Amino acid sequence: MTENPYQRPTNSASFSREEGNVVLTDVRIPFGRMVLIILKWFLASIPAMIIVWLCMFLLALAVGGGAAFMHR
Repeated sequence: MTENPYQRPTNSASFSREEGNVVLTDVRIPFGRMVLIILKWFLASIPAMIIVWLCMFLLALAVGGGAAFMHR
C-alpha cells in the first residue's frame, strides 16, 4: 500500500495555543506542482518589474531633466 503524498503527517507541525507559534517541519509538494508554482511566480513578476523600471525611469527623467535644466 502506497502512502498518500497529500495526507497530513501527524507530526508535521506543532502548535502552542499559549504562544500562538507554529513550527513547520515538513512540506510535501510534488515536484511538478513546485515547478508550476515557481513558473507562476516568474510570470507574475514580469509586469511588476516593468512597473518598477518605468517608475525608476520617470524618476531619473524628472531628477536628471531638472538638473540639466538648472545647469543651463
